[in-house]
Amino acid sequence: MKNLRITKRLLRRRGSMLTEGIIACLILGVAIGMLVPGLSAIGRQRQAMRFDTLAMIELNNIADVITKTDAKTADVKVSAWFAGRYSDAVFEMEPLTVDDAVSKDLLNGLRLTIHRPQAEGMPDQKVSVVVWHTAGAPAP
Repeated sequence: MKNLRITKRLLRRRGSMLTEGIIACLILGVAIGMLVPGLSAIGRQRQAMRFDTLAMIELNNIADVITKTDAKTADVKVSAWFAGRYSDAVFEMEPLTVDDAVSKDLLNGLRLTIHRPQAEGMPDQKVSVVVWHTAGAPAP
């Protein structure tokens, strides 16, 4: 008779432990379900910041080449390293339009832009630099 009581107590305790285990698994699943999207968002943000930094360095290098060689319409491209790392990035070089006649005679501007598509539903990531060239001496 004593063995029968112990067995019933163990069976009730086993059921309680099973319930505790299921609840613990549910809590752990919810915590992981909240943690994984947050970590992936942090990873995407770090990649975007890395692209911004490397694109700004690349644009500054291109601007330095343009100012030293005075090549405004030459075939300027991004470096092979940058193109290999970000194959979906697009480089654009466009002249700036200036409405003011005085500044138009003194300076010519070029806008250098590198942009690449982001994840679905997000706008393109764009980094730009403006390079100013002196056009010559002002006319009296």
